[in-house]
Amino acid sequence: MHALTFTIRNVNIDPPGLEIDDFRQVLVNIDGEVEIVIDGTAVFAEEINFPELWHALNAWKGGGYEGDFSFDSMDFEETGIVRFERSGDGYLFASCFGKSRPEAVLEPEAVDAFVTQFDTVCTGILSGELGLDLGALS
Repeated sequence: MHALTFTIRNVNIDPPGLEIDDFRQVLVNIDGEVEIVIDGTAVFAEEINFPELWHALNAWKGGGYEGDFSFDSMDFEETGIVRFERSGDGYLFASCFGKSRPEAVLEPEAVDAFVTQFDTVCTGILSGELGLDLGALS
């Protein structure tokens, strides 16, 4: 199985000192450097609003991974910032900001593990590192 991993670094709230009291602020005002690696090769490395990606990936998973996944952000004019495109029985990763375009067809299990881990890490950053009570945000 292909190794699909990621890191999220340098998390910040913009503007600094903003009191997050609404879920929309989570999706708009929190950024971090996201790097996605496939089989040891960085295929994506950008500072983005990672909670917006987190929310979109969870919606895709909640819909049973129906169709291709394409993440577009309010912060960028470009489209297809992070994409998982169906290819046979798996997915190809693509990005308008891609560092390289991998040829590996990712198994559905690898993509599901990535989405699940992304959810776990993002929830940990938002609730643990930033101290947000995600359940209490409207």
